[in-house]
Amino acid sequence: MIPGVSTVRPHQPVWARSINWMGARLRSLGIDFSRYDLDGLIARARHKTGLTDLGSDDFRAPLEIYISALDREARLSALGRWLIRTDILDLLETRLRLVDLERTNPEIFARDVTAPIFITGAPRSGTSILHRLLGADPGNRIPLIWEALFPCPPQGKDDRFERADRLMRKWTSIVPDVRKIHDVRGDLPSECGMMMNASGLSDQLAISVRAPSYEALVFGPDADLTEAYKWHRKVLQVLQWQRPGRWILKAPSHMGNLQTLFAVYPDARIIQTHRDPLKVLPSASSLVNALSWVRSDSVDFGAIRQRFSADGMAMSLDRMRAFRESGGIDPDRFHDVAYDDLMRQPLREIEKIYERFAMTLTQDALSRIDSALRHAPKDVHGKHDYSFAMAGWDIPAMREKFTEYQSYYGVRSEV
Repeated sequence: MIPGVSTVRPHQPVWARSINWMGARLRSLGIDFSRYDLDGLIARARHKTGLTDLGSDDFRAPLEIYISALDREARLSALGRWLIRTDILDLLETRLRLVDLERTNPEIFARDVTAPIFITGAPRSGTSILHRLLGADPGNRIPLIWEALFPCPPQGKDDRFERADRLMRKWTSIVPDVRKIHDVRGDLPSECGMMMNASGLSDQLAISVRAPSYEALVFGPDADLTEAYKWHRKVLQVLQWQRPGRWILKAPSHMGNLQTLFAVYPDARIIQTHRDPLKVLPSASSLVNALSWVRSDSVDFGAIRQRFSADGMAMSLDRMRAFRESGGIDPDRFHDVAYDDLMRQPLREIEKIYERFAMTLTQDALSRIDSALRHAPKDVHGKHDYSFAMAGWDIPAMREKFTEYQSYYGVRSEV
C-alpha cells in the first residue's frame, strides 16, 4: 500500500453508482445473480451461435483461473460483473466461429500473415498515435476494435460494429474520465490483446480487473503466450480474407514476448517507441486506474502503481534490449522512434519507417497521413491530469534505474 494514494476514484454518474450500490446491497443479503460458471457460459455461447466445437481445451485452464480470480480477487461491481460476463461470452463466441470457419473454409487459414509490423514500447510512449498515422495509408491494414472483438462475419445481419461500439461506449458512460486518457470507440484501432481473447490468455483481460493469479499467467516470468499468438494469427487471417493489406499492429505487451512473437511470425518487423519512463509510468497507472473503476467499486491504486513500478519497467526494457542484442534476429528488423521526434516531426519519422523497411510511401498516402495528423483529436474530452500518480515518488532513485536505457537510446528526461 502506498500512503496517500491507495484510492483515487474518478467521477462516475449517479446512475452507475446507484446500480453498483444496489448490487452490493443484494450480495450482502446473499442474493447474487451474476456468479460465473464456465460450463454455463460455454452452454450459453453455444446456444447463441448454434455451434458446439471450441477446438482444443487449452483455453479452459486460464479461463478457470480468470473466473476464480474474478470472485476472489477482483472486487467487481454489479456493472463490472455484467461487463465481464459479456466479455467472456464474446470471446467464447469468437472462438466457436473461428473453429467453425477453419473447418468450413480451410483456405483462409492456409494463407499466411506476411511480414507484419508490430509497434511496441512502454505504454503512453507514442504507440497509439503512430499506429493511427500509419493506418491512414490505404496500403496498410490496422485492426479496428470491432474487428478484433468480432472477426468472423455472421450468417445474418452484420451488426459487429454496432455491438462493439455499444460496449465501448458503455465503458466510457460508467467512467467518463477514460476518454480523457484513451478514447475508445468501435471504429478505432485495436491493440493486439483483444485478438488474443479467444485463447483465454490476454493482457486485455488481465488489465481490466485486479486479478493477480491471472496476471501471473500473462505477465509472469514463466508466462507462455504461444497459444495466444497463434489465435492472434487466426484472427488476422480471417480479417485479411475480408480485406487484405500490410498489417500494422500494436501493443506495449509485445516488449516482453518477442521470442514468442517471432516464433509465430518469423518475418515480423518491430518498431519500438521510446519516452522517459518516469513520464509514462504515472500516465499508464492513471489509465489502468480509470479502467479498473469501470468494473470495480473498490480499486487499490497503490497496487496498480506497484504493477507499473520502476523495477518492472526497467526489467521489461532491459529484456527487450537484451533480446535485440542477442543476435537471434537481424537488427535490420527493428526500428526505433523517439517520442520527442515523433511529436516534433511526425511526417519525417513516418518517412524513416518506410525507408527502414523498404516500403513505398506514395504521395497519396503521405497526404492522408498529414490529414490524419492535422485532424488528430487532442483533449477533446478534457485534459488528462495524472499528477496524483507521482505522489511520494523518490525521483532520483527511480531515475537511476533507467540511466543506462536512456543513455543507450538517447531518451530525454521529462520529469
